Amino acid sequence: MLMGLQQALAFVEKRKDLAAYFIYRKTNGQISDTASTSFLKLLNP
Repeated sequence: MLMGLQQALAFVEKRKDLAAYFIYRKTNGQISDTASTSFLKLLNP
């Protein structure tokens, strides 16, 4: 991600035509994930 996680998530949240699911590695090496509000709505219509 060229924007970084927080900027990328903020960008997607502003765009109602986008949904995103991010998988990333934390600084401690743990794999984590997060999703935009639009993506979560796709999972629970």
